[in-house]
Amino acid sequence: MLYKMKNKNYKVVIPSAGIGSRVGPYTKFLNKSLITVGNKPVISHIIDKFDPSIEIIILLGYKGDHIRQVVTAIYPDRKFNFVIVDRFEGEGSGLGYSLQCAKNELQSPFIFISNDTLISDKNIDLDPNIFGNWLGYVNRLDYEKSNNNFNISEYRTIEKEDAIVTKINPKGIKTDNIYIGLCGVLDYKKFWKTMDDGLSIDAGESFGLKSLNDIKAISFETSWMDIGNLELLEQTKNKFLDPEYNILEKENEAIWFIKDRVIKFSTDESFIAGRCKRIQNFEENKNLFPTITHQDKNLYVYTKEDGKVLSDILTIPRFKKLFRTMNNIWDKKVDLITWSKNIEFFEDILINFYKIKTYQRIEDFFSRFEFVDDSNIINGILIPPVEKLLEQVDWDFLCRHKISFGHYHGDFHNENILFNDKDELKLLDWRQNFGRSDNLEFGDIYYDFAKFYHGLLVPHYSIKHSLFKIESHSNDEIFIDIFIPYRFVEIEEEFLNWIEKNGYSIKKTKILTALIYLNIAGLHEYPYSLFLFYLGKYLLNKWLWANT
Repeated sequence: MLYKMKNKNYKVVIPSAGIGSRVGPYTKFLNKSLITVGNKPVISHIIDKFDPSIEIIILLGYKGDHIRQVVTAIYPDRKFNFVIVDRFEGEGSGLGYSLQCAKNELQSPFIFISNDTLISDKNIDLDPNIFGNWLGYVNRLDYEKSNNNFNISEYRTIEKEDAIVTKINPKGIKTDNIYIGLCGVLDYKKFWKTMDDGLSIDAGESFGLKSLNDIKAISFETSWMDIGNLELLEQTKNKFLDPEYNILEKENEAIWFIKDRVIKFSTDESFIAGRCKRIQNFEENKNLFPTITHQDKNLYVYTKEDGKVLSDILTIPRFKKLFRTMNNIWDKKVDLITWSKNIEFFEDILINFYKIKTYQRIEDFFSRFEFVDDSNIINGILIPPVEKLLEQVDWDFLCRHKISFGHYHGDFHNENILFNDKDELKLLDWRQNFGRSDNLEFGDIYYDFAKFYHGLLVPHYSIKHSLFKIESHSNDEIFIDIFIPYRFVEIEEEFLNWIEKNGYSIKKTKILTALIYLNIAGLHEYPYSLFLFYLGKYLLNKWLWANT
């Protein structure tokens, strides 16, 4: 049973300094507390469980400034105290050491909650001034039944009599009750005196808890979710899955939806700075783009637009309306005088963006997945290694002929296009630059075409619901397939007709689309990454020799 009282004369401490090695793939670029669960970062789920009047102390170490930026952006009116932990990995580091760094700030009753402990109940405001010293637990046998990937060796257990803790065990000792990394400390002076012992460095808060008397054991049977290892993290992410937000995750980027705001985060500071500068170039069409309300080094915030993404409501009338509207952006092309003076500049941009980046992205794919490419039979067609295919690409055709530079969106696919209840559109998640970091104004209109086309052939819905297939057979035979709704097939025909009718090249659009699949393969998780790579090879081989 959970309790809610008016007295809030205590603090909360959330240790977030560690490197999160047990969920390594997710923490290569991010602190564990910023992993996306549902439609917001983990630490937001924790903070939301406490009354807004409570001061929250967050211990920062690994990627700590990212946490500071995110928390400050989400909660501009809450009181936080960010404590820097100077040793968060290697010798001398540990949870106990991290807590010692906040000792001066915690000279009062406080609640400790691990940054991988999620509680689904409305709040956990168990004020130590009222409840005394307390500790959260779940029954081991019940938890094991509902969590097949549970490993007792990763947890401390407790023993209790009449709801009072009698013993806190080291990790791995099987008893009936698991300590969940959530506790309240009333006798803080005694706690800190015990924590002065060097043995507390590795043991963490449990070392200090052992010295306290009359610790109440409070059950969180139906509400505790752990994200401490990969298996449990995936289970938790699935429990919080919100079908309204179909966002494919990337290693170093995130997009979060907090009430009426959207927060775009990236570990690349130049990415964020470029995004915010680029949108200024759309002044004449600013009604098509969201308004940025807050910016920091690694994120920006804009007001959430009500509506549905185009992939869910795509029809031929909406397609026609979209492309009429986009011509207001695409038609603002570079004038001939500017073009004649800067032709080498523009060609250099396209070489960097299409050719050089493609080779680098494919190398990144090979390295990340330890992949060795060779000739393959894909859907019955013998296709050479991707390196041989790229040698056949007419880069002059892509980068020096039929160039159409103008203002651009840059990530123009169905998931970044929103229609509201009035059938008005908004363009989301635009590119920060094109080809070079200093090119914040112009882009290749063909890239917008290719991004739109790539979303027609690989619908987001089909990826989100695993409605794609990749099978490997003997003799290097590969079979790939994906579900494409019939309305997308109709739009593809309409789209290619529009390209031809408006004097653009269908072949160039198709080749760039194939290159996009090869470019993004390494940005996604297996097996989708492999599907994208083989699809890119298959389509590039097909379209290189096509007449249109």
